[in-house]
Amino acid sequence: MSIKSGSYRAVPFVTVNRDFPDDRVRFTAAHELGHLLCGFPERDGAESLCYAFAGAFLLPRDAVERALMPARRKISFWELKELKESYGISLQAIIYRARALGLVTGRQVRNFRETIRANGWPVTEPVEYRRNGRPRG
Repeated sequence: MSIKSGSYRAVPFVTVNRDFPDDRVRFTAAHELGHLLCGFPERDGAESLCYAFAGAFLLPRDAVERALMPARRKISFWELKELKESYGISLQAIIYRARALGLVTGRQVRNFRETIRANGWPVTEPVEYRRNGRPRG
């Protein structure tokens, strides 16, 4: 995905390529916002921290807990679909957010990633997020 963030004359900006699914554009923009707002040093795992920031920014803890509590062995595709359609965040990002909150295990994440790869869904998932509003700029 073509992204760029930085500042021009002390004004921060984020640009993203709109040729990707809306959920990926939203997550990428939030990730870049994390870089701009938090300024994590690269040596401290900035990318991972910005991914975590994007997940938390787009999918609040209470929403994940409401949908996926209590923590259990299986999470249905339909639960993930509902979260994606409501919050505009990819199925993959939802699983990682749930892992960060301790609602799924590392094994569940690995199994989900295998399913994503086996079905050819790494970029275009079987559930589409349709944004409700228009960007303003």
